[in-house]
Amino acid sequence: ALTLVAVSEDYYMCMLGAGEHELPVEREEDFEIKCGLIPVAGKCKVTTTGLQWNCDQLDLQFGGIVSACNEFAADATVVTVKTDGPILWTCTIAKKE
Repeated sequence: ALTLVAVSEDYYMCMLGAGEHELPVEREEDFEIKCGLIPVAGKCKVTTTGLQWNCDQLDLQFGGIVSACNEFAADATVVTVKTDGPILWTCTIAKKE
């Protein structure tokens, strides 16, 4: 289950608990979307699909690797995230110039 953390005109974030999650990919032609996975309680092992740069059982942690500037894969309709600890899913939305 997703717990909504924050939403505005140019970003949204939600907390993902340990387990497997499916996040729908919503695209807007005039907007660029960047996404990230931020560990919030120490190191967590993460596997993803549907991103430009997927994680394959990657250990994410501050002081190590943090996925803060990723993108949806060109053909993705859903992003899957498997994590063994809590992680923050972030998306920023900016108008293309």
